[in-house]
Amino acid sequence: MSIPVLYEDEWVCIVDKPEKMQTHSTSIDKMTHNLVDTLKDQMNERYYPVHRLDRGTSGILMLAKNKQHVSSLQNALQNLPHKKKYVAIVRGQTGKSGIIVREMEDAYSNKIQFSKSTYLRLEKLEAKIPNRPHPTTFFSFVELEPLTGRTHQLRRHMAKISRPIVGDMEYGDFNLNKFFRAELDDLHLYLHAETLSFWHPYLKEQMLLSAPVPNYFNAFKEYCLHHP
Repeated sequence: MSIPVLYEDEWVCIVDKPEKMQTHSTSIDKMTHNLVDTLKDQMNERYYPVHRLDRGTSGILMLAKNKQHVSSLQNALQNLPHKKKYVAIVRGQTGKSGIIVREMEDAYSNKIQFSKSTYLRLEKLEAKIPNRPHPTTFFSFVELEPLTGRTHQLRRHMAKISRPIVGDMEYGDFNLNKFFRAELDDLHLYLHAETLSFWHPYLKEQMLLSAPVPNYFNAFKEYCLHHP
């Protein structure tokens, strides 16, 4: 599998991470082919992740071309002007826009941390799905922006407001996920890192990059159109 490169200079490489691919190997799973190793094979160069995306999440991922550049680039994504925006399909109808603020337990340290995200509804969807509480099930195509960077933040936030992301096997609607796995011949996590804006610490300019929304988002919308 070839990794699409969205931008590259002498300090940074920004790619469009495919879904269902780990960012890098872990102590638990060293065998599964991951993005860092795949990119090394593809580019004949070692890259160092500046941040992470969950295995199921697709979209924009930044990597440093030198280990010494990681901290400067991480600082750009934490303390300098930046925006990360995602798109997702969630179960249920959201409001037009909203802010989600939660105290969340960190998955690794168990510490309670403040977290904040925003959402903007882009499109309403609905489909007839058997064995559901109502004849029609509503969905929302939304833009999400994490204003803090907690583990699984967007997935947990949407689940907390009873609008779980379709395809989320940890925080989502398991019966609905099972249905779409059968109907669409596969199950995707409908969460995609679409745009990244950040201050480049070496070029000293604001950068804006985007990654195209995967085709399976359109396939989901088509399913809704044909099962009103």
